[in-house]
Amino acid sequence: MIKTTGATDGYITPAEAKRKGLTKKDGVYYKRTVLEKYRDKGWLGQVTSQYSDDDRMVAGLRLAADFYKAGYSGFNCLDYEKPRVESSPLFDPSPAVLDARDRYGKAIACLTREEVFAVRMVCCLDEEIKIPHLRDDQYKNDLELLKRYISTGLNRLCEHYWGKIRMPRPQIVGQATVNFWDNIEDYYKEIGK
Repeated sequence: MIKTTGATDGYITPAEAKRKGLTKKDGVYYKRTVLEKYRDKGWLGQVTSQYSDDDRMVAGLRLAADFYKAGYSGFNCLDYEKPRVESSPLFDPSPAVLDARDRYGKAIACLTREEVFAVRMVCCLDEEIKIPHLRDDQYKNDLELLKRYISTGLNRLCEHYWGKIRMPRPQIVGQATVNFWDNIEDYYKEIGK
């Protein structure tokens, strides 16, 4: 939390917070994620789908939460100064970490190769993707592809987390159904009349 009292106290001023790109929400300044910036630009809704931008945002934040809970976000180092009870050189992760790794792996597995790169950079690593500016038309094409990869990747994550929205299929009654031939005599009697 950043308090905004004045520069003399060592805190940040409101003008300095605005200059650094911090956003005020509920009286607290915070740094917006790249996913929030892309949602405000309208990049998450590039592909028409039954999911809204907020649904895609929640799916991206859920993937990022699993990424951080799995311990993939930083370097896991051993502290050799601590006395170890067992002789194994590596620590065993907790069941919560193993569950998060499993959820993250299954979520990433439902994405294509291009979508994995875009979604992982934006959601998990919280970095903007740098597109080389060679020519104007090439830059615009790569930018549109990036928007499409992010949007379709988040759609696939929504389908993974909440399932596909499906319409119920009509049931077809055929001759192989149970009790189809019951009352066939009554049918022939009605036809004969």
